[in-house]
Amino acid sequence: GVPGFARDESTVLQFRCDYGTQTNFFYQAPTATVLVVRARATEAATSAFELTMVEHDLKSWKYEVPLTGDWREIRLPVGEGRYCGDWPWVPKLRPGDRPDVGRPVCIRLSFGAWLYGADAAKPQGFELESIRVE
Repeated sequence: GVPGFARDESTVLQFRCDYGTQTNFFYQAPTATVLVVRARATEAATSAFELTMVEHDLKSWKYEVPLTGDWREIRLPVGEGRYCGDWPWVPKLRPGDRPDVGRPVCIRLSFGAWLYGADAAKPQGFELESIRVE
């Protein structure tokens, strides 16, 4: 956790996989339609974090993961990811492009002032137990 965020502050944790060796984050990926995140907030003011999947061609999709203080499984439909087209290194979206959980080379977990509005300066934190696909 963090003691709070000043304006425009954030924290990011990244996990990378070696796409060259075909290592995959999710073994059921070809048929998966749902990301399942098991997590909880550790601070009362923490209401969410963002999970971003970065594919091998840098196409990136983000999901807002809503949190409570209780451990729970949050189900996020894969097709409802928001495209990160405002990031300068992300290619333009083409017709038919959609999230592909079989292709991520990086998973980013981020949280910051933009998520919490008036509560941003309060202590923020969350715990993540697992991310899987179904």
